[in-house]
Amino acid sequence: MKKFVIVIFLNLVVSVTFAQQYDKAIYAGVFSPTSFGNYSKGTLGPSYGIKFDYHFNEKFALSSNYMFGRFNHTSDRNGLKIRENTNLFYLTFQKKFPLKKGWSLAVGTGIGYYLEYSSDEIDQATQITEFYRDFIMPLELNFSKNIGENLFAGVKTGLFITPFYSIGAFHLGPEIRYRF
Repeated sequence: MKKFVIVIFLNLVVSVTFAQQYDKAIYAGVFSPTSFGNYSKGTLGPSYGIKFDYHFNEKFALSSNYMFGRFNHTSDRNGLKIRENTNLFYLTFQKKFPLKKGWSLAVGTGIGYYLEYSSDEIDQATQITEFYRDFIMPLELNFSKNIGENLFAGVKTGLFITPFYSIGAFHLGPEIRYRF
């Protein structure tokens, strides 16, 4: 009986392992300033990124994301337009919902880290670029549809909440994914 239970358990583990799926995705779009309160006259800029999704089953996934975003603002020091670069790395746990006509919605949240710096503004006394960094809590929505064998296209949007700002950056843009 003990061997029978072990064989059944191993079969279940192996079948669950083979049922798991992976996605690799690229995305682009627009990116807002990390804090409109700290950046006067902030404007949207481009963003792009890559992501890797691990699907536990049809309802849940873990997503690892790297995003680069850029935005402009007016400097309080001299009134010049400054370009800020932001690198974000974050993990989200997603719940997936099937919608009508083959569409699906994934809602996720998690934890991450961002690093922001300006290539236009350098401390004149030290000649060192100033870096800003903080933890983030991403809130994301992904709308997608299967457009071919293992190929998905959709829209990715989200908000990054930081501990010291009420609302951090916002991003929105198209995404294309391939499922393995």
